Amino acid sequence: MWDELRGFFLLFAREQFARIISVYLLILLAGSSLAFIFEHAADPARFRNLWDAVYFVFISMTTVGYGDYTPSTTAGRVIIMLMVAVNVVFVSFISATIASILVARKLKEGMGLEKINLRNHLIVCGWNLNAHSILQHLSQLSALEDKELPTVLVNSLPEEETTDIIATYPRLEIKWVSGDHTHEVVLDRAAARTARAAIILADYSLHAPDKSDERAILTTLALKSLNPDIIVSAQVFNESTRAHLKRARADDVIVAGDQDGFFLLASSLAPGLNRMVQEILGPGGAHEVWVRPIPRSFVGKSFGELMQYWFSENGDILLGVIGFEPGITLSEVLSDDYTVIDRFIESKFKKAKLGGIGRKGGYFPRLNPGADYTIAERDLAVCLTTVKKEG
Repeated sequence: MWDELRGFFLLFAREQFARIISVYLLILLAGSSLAFIFEHAADPARFRNLWDAVYFVFISMTTVGYGDYTPSTTAGRVIIMLMVAVNVVFVSFISATIASILVARKLKEGMGLEKINLRNHLIVCGWNLNAHSILQHLSQLSALEDKELPTVLVNSLPEEETTDIIATYPRLEIKWVSGDHTHEVVLDRAAARTARAAIILADYSLHAPDKSDERAILTTLALKSLNPDIIVSAQVFNESTRAHLKRARADDVIVAGDQDGFFLLASSLAPGLNRMVQEILGPGGAHEVWVRPIPRSFVGKSFGELMQYWFSENGDILLGVIGFEPGITLSEVLSDDYTVIDRFIESKFKKAKLGGIGRKGGYFPRLNPGADYTIAERDLAVCLTTVKKEG
């Protein structure tokens, strides 16, 4: 709230609103001085000083008129009439000025040209399909945690397209800044100095991976120049760019892939999560994900019991199971003598193209299936284990 009020007053200061108020006060002081000269001469006991005249003129201009002060001279009455007329003109002018400032601000905001006034927000630089994934994850987080992370989009998309994007995610507080995110002046309009994190998306429209990666480096340098504490997660095409971005002080670098949206958002909201996942999935890490057979004594028991056993015996964390599901064929549904009813059932299933019929069997993953899940005979355990280093 205070940030909004501060931005409101700063906006008026930029629009020379203070000059308008100053002129108004000067006219008030001039009218009060003239009223004091004439009224003090006629009734010095009531108009003792200039402050009494200022009070009298001001309440008359604002049409309050308590009645404790009234002009007793013709000159005083003329002055009050003129001051009331001036006040009507000035109030109309000030109201029109405020309205025009607010309308202009709204228009500039819609065009992505207004300076954003936010703190602890997320900046998304650029636009590609991963941006939708990021906003979808943010929307889900907003629904689950009942709180919003203000987000600023910085790109060169058309105004209509950006408006549609913002309307697609009504749960989120989304602002838009139009311009090239490699320029500090554009990032400054996105309030990069007070932002919590920034995500730099790879630019697929360039059809030049090297140029896109160069822009990611320039944007990282600009962001860190404006705000050394901002968390920067960058998406690039080439693995070789990682070292350059690290030298530019990027906090996380993700090479373009299917899960970029999730990892980019996760790394910006929870620094270190991406490195943790890379340590688990990447080669040479201290931890690995292994698939192990389950002791037959646990068939028919719960996943919770197996989890406790696995940790106590091996020190491993059970992530889930890979369960075997037998296939279902149409012949298993039909009777052995193949009657007219069977023929009718077969024709209807084929016509409806039901996926369950004729599905091949196989192993299917169940990540954290729940403590009550019953271990089946052909289930396999998926566990996170610590790699023991030799020597």
